[in-house]
Amino acid sequence: MAKQLCPSCGKPYNGKKCGNCLYEHFTEEIAHGFHTHEGEPLVIEGTKRKPIPVKDPFGCDRWPQSHRQDRKSRQAKKNPVGKVLGMVIAIIVLTNVALGLFGSFAARGILSGSSRQPEEAPGGYDTVLFSDEDVTITALDSELRAPGDGMSLAIRNDTDQDLVVYTQELLVNGYLLPDAGFYCDLPKHSTSVSTLYLDSQYLKYTGSDTVENMTFSLMFCDANDYTEVFEIGPMEAEAEEVSVAPSAEADSAELLYDRDGLMISYLGFTPDAYDGDSLNNLVFCLENTTDNEISVCTAACTVNGQEESGLSLYVEIPAHTKAIGRMYMNLEEEKTLEEIQDLSVSLQAYVPAEGIDGGLRAVDIGPLEIPIHES
Repeated sequence: MAKQLCPSCGKPYNGKKCGNCLYEHFTEEIAHGFHTHEGEPLVIEGTKRKPIPVKDPFGCDRWPQSHRQDRKSRQAKKNPVGKVLGMVIAIIVLTNVALGLFGSFAARGILSGSSRQPEEAPGGYDTVLFSDEDVTITALDSELRAPGDGMSLAIRNDTDQDLVVYTQELLVNGYLLPDAGFYCDLPKHSTSVSTLYLDSQYLKYTGSDTVENMTFSLMFCDANDYTEVFEIGPMEAEAEEVSVAPSAEADSAELLYDRDGLMISYLGFTPDAYDGDSLNNLVFCLENTTDNEISVCTAACTVNGQEESGLSLYVEIPAHTKAIGRMYMNLEEEKTLEEIQDLSVSLQAYVPAEGIDGGLRAVDIGPLEIPIHES
């Protein structure tokens, strides 16, 4: 049963479409005059247009700011546990991040007052040969274990610079020996262990059947460009009196030169390790009796009357020191000992200059005939 009257013709209708005049209830079309009644635009008195709800395409909250703030406050009051839990989680995360950064900075020595401690030397390195705020050098013991073996050293680097270390000079029984071959890498804030080797083939020329004492200096260089940073030494270590070698008899020395405070003697030769009939190097003893350092180098050489550029000698002799020097042989045409009939060398030395304090003058030495076939 109809409960409404048609606003157009006044007949009862169901509220949707009038069966008498075919009126339909479309508020927007009625308001714009699209529906007519008997040819005239339909006008309904006493009606009020209601706003049509429209959804914001950007999903923005259409409520005023004050209303949104009140709404958030009400929601927070409704769920206080979630808020507290979120704060706890945030505090835990921030604490872990802070601890991680603190540990990282402490490990790198960035924090004020913190520094990385160098590695300690292995056990047994109790003999301290040198120690300051930058470097500490200790020995496994102060005795040489055996000739040809040498002395084991532990070197601690307390600086912030990566270094390399090599032998600057080595004196055994008062004789300066050729390069001992000591070399080790020394990263910053670390300890490295290496052995200062002694070569028995040169020890026999020191005039003693035993190793009595050893004095050495070490040069420290930058690990990147090998520029010299500082030198430590001379350091001295007393050695156990052990036999130099089973066959330690030195060849008889042949004096070749004695002038201007410099004495040069020929001691012998070292055969090639792979071919015993060939020569590896010639061995000389050079003694400096002056108060200044003297340097000696090769100037010219002849083999069997022919000039030869493959012989090389360079020795720096400290004041009042004997040095064992080796002249390397790298002949243009390899020759055995029997094929070398005569061998002569010319040297150049820088000796103290008279009347000039600390001054040096060049002196030509030779040619010197080397008696390689005389025993």
